[in-house]
Amino acid sequence: MWSRPAGPLGSTCAVSIGVEALVSWFVVEVGVRQAWPFLTLSEPESGAEARLYIDTEFRLEPGDRRFADGDVQRSAAALLDLNNRTVTAVELSDGAGLLLRLDGDRMLSVSGTAAAFTTGDVWWLAGSHGAAHV
Repeated sequence: MWSRPAGPLGSTCAVSIGVEALVSWFVVEVGVRQAWPFLTLSEPESGAEARLYIDTEFRLEPGDRRFADGDVQRSAAALLDLNNRTVTAVELSDGAGLLLRLDGDRMLSVSGTAAAFTTGDVWWLAGSHGAAHV
């Protein structure tokens, strides 16, 4: 569950979102918060935003580029390839893995297994308040 400002008085409305709802959202920001690389995604009609934080190994296509050492700066730099791309499909695996397919034949595959550097959940989706953890 996450919240975002709504209305002219800045009241807050709560919106629940599952990761499957990210189809048609596009990547507007790539960065690092503390020890976690993230993607900020925006819904094109409403402008709602959510951040996908990654705290485990992941892989990017094309090129089968793997990031398994916890180096957040290198990971974030590689994720820049997804900036301004639109999510075309989302798949969840039984083991909490996440696969995002994006336009331009791009793919982000996040492992469902904790790595040696994982501090909590392997990935999570957060809005301005609250989070959906996996």
